[in-house]
Amino acid sequence: MEEAEAIRRVAGALLTAGGAIGVGIGVGLITAKYLEGIARQPELQPYLFTQLLICLLYTSDAADE
Repeated sequence: MEEAEAIRRVAGALLTAGGAIGVGIGVGLITAKYLEGIARQPELQPYLFTQLLICLLYTSDAADE
C-alpha cells in the first residue's frame, strides 16, 4: 500500500512539473513574439502591449486550473 501511495505522489509531481514547464514555454514564446513585433513596428507598441497583457492573463489563468 505504501508503494502505491509513493507512485501516486511521484506521478502527481511529474504532472505538475509538466504543466509548469508548458506555461513557462508559452510565456516565453508570447514575450518573444511581442518583442519581435515591436522591433518590426515600434509605433504599434501600445497596441501590442495590451495584447501581450491579455495573452499573459489567459496563460496565467490556464496555469491556475
